[in-house]
Order: sequence, then C-alpha cells, then structure tokens
Amino acid sequence: PPTPTPAPPPKPAAAAPAVKPPAEKLRGALNVKIGVANSKILFRDNWKKWGEMNPEVKITWEVVETDPVPAWITGLLAGQNLSDFMHSNGVQAYVPRLLKKGIAEKVLVDTTDALKDYHDLVPNTNYFLYKGRYYGNPSTNAAAGWYYREDIYKEAGIDPAKLNTWEDVINAGKALKAKNPDWNVIILDTSSWNILTMLTELNGGGLIDKDGNIIIDSPETIEATQLFADMINKHKIAWTTATFYAAGTWQAYKDSKIVSALMPDWYSGKTVHMGQNVGEEGRGKWKVRLAPRFPGKNFTSAQRGGGGELIAKGPNQENALNFLLWNSLTPENDIQRLKDVDYMPLRLDSFKDPYVQNHENWFLQQKSMQVWEKAVQNMGKFYLHPNLLEITGIINRAIPKIASGEMTAEQGLKAAAKEAKEVPEG
Repeated sequence: PPTPTPAPPPKPAAAAPAVKPPAEKLRGALNVKIGVANSKILFRDNWKKWGEMNPEVKITWEVVETDPVPAWITGLLAGQNLSDFMHSNGVQAYVPRLLKKGIAEKVLVDTTDALKDYHDLVPNTNYFLYKGRYYGNPSTNAAAGWYYREDIYKEAGIDPAKLNTWEDVINAGKALKAKNPDWNVIILDTSSWNILTMLTELNGGGLIDKDGNIIIDSPETIEATQLFADMINKHKIAWTTATFYAAGTWQAYKDSKIVSALMPDWYSGKTVHMGQNVGEEGRGKWKVRLAPRFPGKNFTSAQRGGGGELIAKGPNQENALNFLLWNSLTPENDIQRLKDVDYMPLRLDSFKDPYVQNHENWFLQQKSMQVWEKAVQNMGKFYLHPNLLEITGIINRAIPKIASGEMTAEQGLKAAAKEAKEVPEG
C-alpha cells in the first residue's frame, strides 16, 4: 500500500501582536505636556527610546508640576491643542465633559479600530468606553481584590481561602468581633461612591449600562448597596469613614482596626496608599485573594481607578497613537512597567511570562500576579456617560442617608435615579 502522507506539523501559536508599523515612516512632530508623576511612572524615558526609533519626528516633552488636564480639556473645548495627548487618572472627572453634544467625536481620536488588533487586552480595562466606541488608550489596569491581615485571620480561626461569598465575609466579620471588638472585616466610605462602585459591579450593577442607560436603581445595584448598609448597621462589622484618604484611615490600618478590605491592585503599590502609608508596619502581614462573590454571579473582580490617554485630533495624531500603543501595549513594555513601577500588565498574554508569574509584591511579599491573573478574567463593567459627574454627585448625596440607616438602599437609589434621569444631556 502507498505510504500515507504525514500530517503537517502544527502551526506555532501566533505571537502577541506588537504595534503595527505605520504605512509610511513617521514624520512631523509629537508635542506633549504631562504631569510630573505620570511622566515618571507611566512613561519614564520611553519617549526618548521611541524618538530614537522615529528620528524624523520632532518631540517636545514638557513635564509640569501641576495637573495639566483641566487646562487641556478647556483648550480642546475652545479649539486649542495644548498637547497631542493627555494622561487622565480621573476619567470620571474629565471625559464626561467631552461626551456632551458629541464633542468627543470632533476633538478626540476614536481608538476603537486601532485596539482591535490587541485581542488579548484584559477585558474591560479601557475606561474610555461610551456606547461601543473607545475614545482613549489604556495605560493602567485596575482590578479589585480582597486584602486581608493573614496574622489576624489566623488568630481568629478564619481561613481566607473559604471567604468566597459575601455571606462568608459577614460570618468572618462576626467571628473577628467575637475575638476582638476592635477588628473590622471591611472599610467602607460613607460619603461617596468610592467603595460602592466595586460592590455594585461585582453584582452586575453600577451607574451606567453599555447602552448609556442610568442603572443606579437596578435590582443588582440596590442589592449590593443594601449589603453595604447592612454591614454597617445590621451586622456592625465595618470600619467607616467620610474622609477615606485622610490620615485617620492609615492609622486605623496600623492599629489593626481594619483587618481586610475590598480594594484595587494598585492599593498595595510600594509608593502609594497601603504600601506608602502603612509601609513596614504592615509589610508581609497583608495578603490578597479574589474578591467575594454575590449569589449566582461569576464576576471575579471589578474596576476601580484605572486610567489612560486621550489623543487630540490634529496633524500629530498618528504619531501620538503610535507612541502610546508602543509604550503601553507592546509585550516588552507591558512587562517592563511591572518591573519598573509595580503596575500589573494590560495584556492577558503577559501574565504567562515567568517574570510576571514570579513577581513578588513589595508590600504583600506575595506573588500577587497569580491572583490578579484570575481576577481580570471576568471583571464587572464600567461605562462612561455625558452626565457622569452629575449622576455621581446625586448618588453621593444619597449614600450618607443610606449608610446611616435613614433610608433603605431601594428608597435612596430610586430617588437618586429619578433625579439623575431628569438631568438633560447638554
């Protein structure tokens, strides 16, 4: 019989795409004005390296001490371009102004098509999403997890591996209180949407849905908000504050009054928040695991506080987009950012890199990327809205009443939703 033809060898897996080379060599200019912190953390000397790769582009890179975003936004609204792109951590504070009356479509580069090549982007990591279109480039990820004091949990006989639901958290909170009345299982902000945004997203709720509808009165948002209130008033297991980032909060961590917290990955960074303000006193005592889940929900995390860059339309927009994609999303730079400033990768493929898998968080003294890799698989969603500032202001006025028990979550959120839906988009 004839010798059978051997099967062809399997094709190797496609490498993660790098930035597409431009159709023609990049020329012209790239003019950037950036805040000192963002330049130091997010861009470092990368703009110089990119300049060496694109010698025919004249780069002006100005670092300023004060936040340049408000002036940049004001300039765009007035038809002036003070910088070819701008990094924004405060997405909720700035971008909604540009969504009013379709201004974003006129002054910002729509990055939706450019980002389609990055099939392995962490789901929902781009915070500039409005009605299916992206008006920005992601540069920082932010996934929420459950931080806990390993030593105190052990003393109280609590196995952190078994804290899988919010009912488990409530029971753990009661066990902690029985052991020591000063121990609280969670920190909650009673003055703003700060913590609630993560709770509601873990339950499939939030402020806005993918179609731009206001959903602060949805069953999912109400259920999560009532849990927030019950942990304060009914179960009495929460440490509460109306001044979340004040010195008193960090002292409460140091005094072991807060022994676990629902917080984003950057909360344990060496130079910010717990890493900076709790520091050596808490180093190695704190660990992180996946956030607890609501019944019937499979969200592994929620978004909280990421950011990225907005690109101004103009003669240099191609240069700006190419630089930002290279700086944030090339595989080597995605991993280098973790090495340099402890920011988690933006691409799922990067989590498979041995360095990422074995990277030890300075504050936690834990290979935390193994936790965050699981956390980013199914994150709750955050969407923009032209009236996001107004909506947030309305709900922030309702939260203290809900937190104090003056109103139920349903009463407070339905009244807030009615008011929010009456605000014109103008």
